[in-house]
Amino acid sequence: MPPFSRLFATLGVVALMPLAAQTPNASAPPVAPVKEHREVRHGETVIDNYFWLREKTDPEVVRYLEAEDAYTEAQTRSLKPFQEALYTEMLSHIQQTDMGVPVRRGAYL
Repeated sequence: MPPFSRLFATLGVVALMPLAAQTPNASAPPVAPVKEHREVRHGETVIDNYFWLREKTDPEVVRYLEAEDAYTEAQTRSLKPFQEALYTEMLSHIQQTDMGVPVRRGAYL
């Protein structure tokens, strides 16, 4: 089989996966609370309702991000076998002995 043809065949399987295979009655995604933050930039007042999410050490931000992670995990659980198959397929096309990145030499990469 030519290189990447198995990869494209695998990707085709995903395109044909019905949306009904995903959990239709899953819980709603977490919604970040709106906390208005006003800032003046170049003479204009900018309102950023999600500025508080920048503080990664805030326990509330951590809880929210963990809730998002849990929701994503629950929604994509059915795709886990495909994810592993795709990863294995991609690894089969990579030389594991490469010690560096490709370097351009003239017109060649």
